[in-house]
Amino acid sequence: YIQKLYDMGIVKGDTENNFNPDKKITRAEVAALAERMLGLDAEYVYIFDDVAADKWYAKSVAAVNSAKIMVGDGKTFRPNDYITREELCGFAVKVLRYKNIEQKNAQSNFVDNDEISAWAKQAVGECFARGIVNGVGENRFSPKTNATRAETAVIITKMLAETADAQ
Repeated sequence: YIQKLYDMGIVKGDTENNFNPDKKITRAEVAALAERMLGLDAEYVYIFDDVAADKWYAKSVAAVNSAKIMVGDGKTFRPNDYITREELCGFAVKVLRYKNIEQKNAQSNFVDNDEISAWAKQAVGECFARGIVNGVGENRFSPKTNATRAETAVIITKMLAETADAQ
């Protein structure tokens, strides 16, 4: 998954020669992946108090915000916060809608379903039904756990396959 996305120019290492697959991934990094994956483009405009124009991720945040894929809370984007597994599902579903993939109503049957935030239940269910996400073992989803760079690469690869199948 990682090599495929690297070859497509979507993922990069956190250094020139190291991908660091088990490292937690930030919201800024996910915004940059979305920008490259979808070919988004936007000029930086001041929107969020915590995204300065000189930050490496400023244009990526502007692009995903403009596309309504990642919108922050209206005042902050939290670019350096790690993204959770349930947030990553919410992101995935917004990408699917952006690509005009119809919603698939589904529920997951993880033993920790009650730990999934109410706003994320549909997204987790849809991602699970589409095969975009799996559990972490023992039929658990672990929604509040921070996603890793490797998990994100797998999810993005599966999202790309899902959007390619629909075209």
